Amino acid sequence: MTGLPETAVLLHSGIREEVQATFVRLSRPRAEATVDAVWWAELHRRLGARQEPEDDEHWSWGTIADQFGARGGWCVGVQTPDNRVQGALAYAAVPAGAGGEAACYIGWIATAPWNRTWLFDPPEYRGTGTKLLLYAAAHSYLLGLKGRLVLNALPSERTTAFYSARGFAVAGSNADGTIVMRLSAGHAMDWLQRERLL
Repeated sequence: MTGLPETAVLLHSGIREEVQATFVRLSRPRAEATVDAVWWAELHRRLGARQEPEDDEHWSWGTIADQFGARGGWCVGVQTPDNRVQGALAYAAVPAGAGGEAACYIGWIATAPWNRTWLFDPPEYRGTGTKLLLYAAAHSYLLGLKGRLVLNALPSERTTAFYSARGFAVAGSNADGTIVMRLSAGHAMDWLQRERLL
């Protein structure tokens, strides 16, 4: 691998066609304009008032982009040709900690609300979260971390099933109830090879 992927193929459920999306860096202004100002306003426009907000509805991607950028990390979105950001990811390389190896730590990851199967059937685009994780694994590999990833996940069956299906394994739990999940070097390398990135 000589560089990070620049594009990702997403499946547009409505027209049943593959769409070529682009990975874009999310600075604070770009994150505020394309995620914070759009995602939840669009969800409320489509579904109206809801009793239960989404777990990430209070996140400020502009702030997240600033925080990760200040720490030497990255904030990335995947954008379709209509200039809509379909998902976002913030991550940073972290040294080996107790019981673990150096990896890229995913601090934040989310797909646009209209891409969530529990909100829309079918979702507008499929594959957004997977492509963002693959991007982080590729960056981890380029940083000499063999594709290893680590993240804290909500302890819901839906969330853990999503990460497990992509090769992550439960590695512990935190005091706040979140679950530590890791993508090992072996699983990451297999995934990168299957996707023809290695």
